[in-house]
Amino acid sequence: MTQSHGDDVVPESSAGGRKPAHRDAVERESNLPTIAALRAFVLSAQYRNFSRAADELEITQSGVSRAVRSIEDATGALLFERTGHGLVLTEPGAL
Repeated sequence: MTQSHGDDVVPESSAGGRKPAHRDAVERESNLPTIAALRAFVLSAQYRNFSRAADELEITQSGVSRAVRSIEDATGALLFERTGHGLVLTEPGAL
């Protein structure tokens, strides 16, 4: 059952209470990358190296790698080619 409040339609929860109209939008956005993950990506792209990005962020290299992987998982795109000589941005990563 839904209730109308002006232009917003607010679905009722199964417990009978009202669910905030913005709740669905917030739930859909929950897989967005964090600001920290985006900073890790930007610095990794700048330095072409997870370790240098980690030094700048004062976190571990694996933390930077996990942050970048979380963005890749959320977007479904590989952002870097990981080579023995550092990182190379892929086409999606360069956008």
